[in-house]
Amino acid sequence: MSTAQGTQAPEANRAFQFYWLVTALTIEISFSGLLSIGSRFLQGHFQSVYQVTTIMVVFNIASMSYCVTGLLVWSSVESNCPSFLLAANTLSHIFYTSFYCFMIAKTLVISDMDPWVAYASIAILFNRICWAAADIALSTGIWSDGGCVFVQHPVTGVAYNASDLLTDLFCTVVSIAWNWSILISDFSGMMRVIVKENS
Repeated sequence: MSTAQGTQAPEANRAFQFYWLVTALTIEISFSGLLSIGSRFLQGHFQSVYQVTTIMVVFNIASMSYCVTGLLVWSSVESNCPSFLLAANTLSHIFYTSFYCFMIAKTLVISDMDPWVAYASIAILFNRICWAAADIALSTGIWSDGGCVFVQHPVTGVAYNASDLLTDLFCTVVSIAWNWSILISDFSGMMRVIVKENS
């Protein structure tokens, strides 16, 4: 038994070090994103798109906060385990929902604010927010075997992931449908736009 514990300790330590590294890199990228947004905003690049700027700021702050609460969960004790997991789960949903808000905003722009796309976007986003709220309320954390363990509610876990897939599918289908003529006639031009938009 002591041999098994001896081999698990270095593996757990390496996993924790790897988690710290990924967390530090994520925080650095999110902080750089906030600096970039602030710089562009001061230069007047985002004056007409406050909504998208707000979504980007919320996303980056949620990303950093989610990473920090992940570290708190990892180093928690029995008394604060449920609170830290509640915070981590809440920030996780804010992080993902803000990302999907950004995707839907870009999809609305691509569709030239088509009313049907707007109505569907509202319904899809409302669905995601409802499942996020249900998951925050119904999933919990417990202290087990000397560690803080997240107990995912079986229905909400499947439902919010299905909602994420629906959002991805919707944004992809709308983007392809509205750009089909460009995809057929000028594929290389479309690739240039995609590279420019994502760099």
